[in-house]
Amino acid sequence: MRVRVTRREVVAGVVGALPVALAARPTWHVWRAYQEDNALPPLPAPSGTQDASFLSPGASTSELVKPSGSADEVESQLRAALARAREKRLRVSIAGARHSMGGQTRAANGVQLDLSALTAMRLEPSGDVVSVQSGARFWQLLRYLDQRGASVRVMQSNSDFSIGGSLSVNCHGWQPNSPPIASSVESLRVLLSDGSVVTASREQERELFSLVLGGYGLFGVILEARLRVTKNRLLRKVTRELSTSDYVASFASASAGADLAFGRLAVAPSVLMKRTLLTTYEPVAQASLPPLNPTPESALTRALFRGQRDSAYGHELRWTAERLLGGEGGENATRNQLLSEPVAIFQNRRQDRTDILQEYFVPPARVPEFAARAARLVEPHLGSLLNVTLRNVLADRDSALPYAPSERMGLVFLFDIPRTAAADAGLAALGQKLIEVALALGGTYYLPYRLAATPQQFARAYPMAREVFEKKRRYDAAGAFSNELYARYAG
Repeated sequence: MRVRVTRREVVAGVVGALPVALAARPTWHVWRAYQEDNALPPLPAPSGTQDASFLSPGASTSELVKPSGSADEVESQLRAALARAREKRLRVSIAGARHSMGGQTRAANGVQLDLSALTAMRLEPSGDVVSVQSGARFWQLLRYLDQRGASVRVMQSNSDFSIGGSLSVNCHGWQPNSPPIASSVESLRVLLSDGSVVTASREQERELFSLVLGGYGLFGVILEARLRVTKNRLLRKVTRELSTSDYVASFASASAGADLAFGRLAVAPSVLMKRTLLTTYEPVAQASLPPLNPTPESALTRALFRGQRDSAYGHELRWTAERLLGGEGGENATRNQLLSEPVAIFQNRRQDRTDILQEYFVPPARVPEFAARAARLVEPHLGSLLNVTLRNVLADRDSALPYAPSERMGLVFLFDIPRTAAADAGLAALGQKLIEVALALGGTYYLPYRLAATPQQFARAYPMAREVFEKKRRYDAAGAFSNELYARYAG
């Protein structure tokens, strides 16, 4: 018997199957990305002379010193290490979490001071300032403060970094309309190369205070910092889609009452850096706050993120998903919960690849122009570009080597590249082109990452560096403290 199918039935069948067909490709893409990624164990943390780039182990270290014990015992161990270095004429570098990417924590055949065991902290009776040793990680500090209703005032968007390392690079965060972390520092205890310990602040040893903050461990060892804190709060997420040309004006109004805020430039080929998502976290009145818990990992969000590599479709899919769903993070969360996110949530897990950051600071009004010119430069590298984040930072009035002498918008690029010299060189060449764009627009670039900039670009971006390096020779007459950044750019 012949079955007769009407035209209406055919149309109905096609229409009914359309949602399934449309869902099939994104489902398959996400599932494949999840399967590939989920089979990989987390990467071990960098150690020794290795850093977060995993690209170069660097020169061998003659001695690794990891002081521990009471404050007096730590200082005694560090003085002894400095004395041995002077005797053997070795350079001394300082390491914490090792999240820098260009040898900032190592010196060729030198002594490395690993401060990761220095984790003591104490909230002062006023409740406004916390004293914390330099080896503590931010997640440790957040846990401590959370139990006391307080929170970190300024920090990066991940909690893995050490306090001392963050002060040494003078990090900025996603706390809107705030200067870098140096602005939250009340005072520092610093061990100089001659073994003396100095307390530096805006009132005493002001020059040393400014040199150590953002000084990359070249002036002394940060033993302890006193940091201003703020209240922990419950926050509500609000996400807006904007054109890049409208972002700066919208950010100014949207972030005015927000505790946290950041933007994300589209890396989807169809709208490459022409569209942005602006996310703010605004305070919500709540009598009691939920306790700080481990950050939950979303398998879907991670698969969408890692599934962008070498896939134009993956880039488009992530952008579409974030436009519709508002990106990662819950709708309501405490400030401490949001700040506690670890790098591992989105970090590459493949042994043959690595995640590399680059960051450029430009005057807010020049963001659309920088984005347009950067888009043309990165388009050939789009398979490796996973993310571009926007964060504002107010003028730095504290450090001697400021990347934000006036208000800037920081654009943070994240690339996923093979762990090869060729890939590293290719990304460095792109970095030099982006630095040129930033410099042409009155901006600069950030120093904790790969040493892509030429010495000439470094000098143009940081014209005050010559004077800073001259002062280093005064505070560190023996030239004890060094690292690969200093070796490349001090001349």
